[in-house]
Amino acid sequence: MQTQKEIVRDSVLATMRPYLNAVTMDILNQAIVSAMAHVDVVETETLPATNENTNNYILNVYMTKKVPKLSRQTAKYYLETIRHFIQFTNKSLLDVTDMDVELYLQWYHATGFRGAGNIASTVNNERRNLSAFFTWMRKSKLITENPCENIDRFKETRKPIEHLEPEQWEQLKTGCNSTRD
Repeated sequence: MQTQKEIVRDSVLATMRPYLNAVTMDILNQAIVSAMAHVDVVETETLPATNENTNNYILNVYMTKKVPKLSRQTAKYYLETIRHFIQFTNKSLLDVTDMDVELYLQWYHATGFRGAGNIASTVNNERRNLSAFFTWMRKSKLITENPCENIDRFKETRKPIEHLEPEQWEQLKTGCNSTRD
């Protein structure tokens, strides 16, 4: 779990994200960490949190800390996956279990958001995206373990590689030589 000090730091960074570039955000983060090094932060009152508030907070921290380090396309793909997952589970990201992830991946494989289902390699990409996100959450001390760790990949069928037969190679060589003449 995050400490109150980390929550305050992340809240400030999330609030300033729209106004600062990645370099300035990093400088701000360093300044906050330095200023709060010898300070204890204690929560005085606990308000009831909703799944939506909690998830929005986590996504804001993710977009503040992790997204600037990713390519634009990767960040877009990760965020789309996370938002789909949140929409499907309708629960706090702090409460997600491996069963939630498995159920989501089974549904994504069978039906998906477009109603047509997805092939195993696409589902495995979705699992990788979720695992990367939950690994970030674990490293950020938001959760204690990644619910994707014990979920196996979907079995992908590999297409056989077609090879040219010896006579096809000869035809190819002959064709190439005849164009030089």
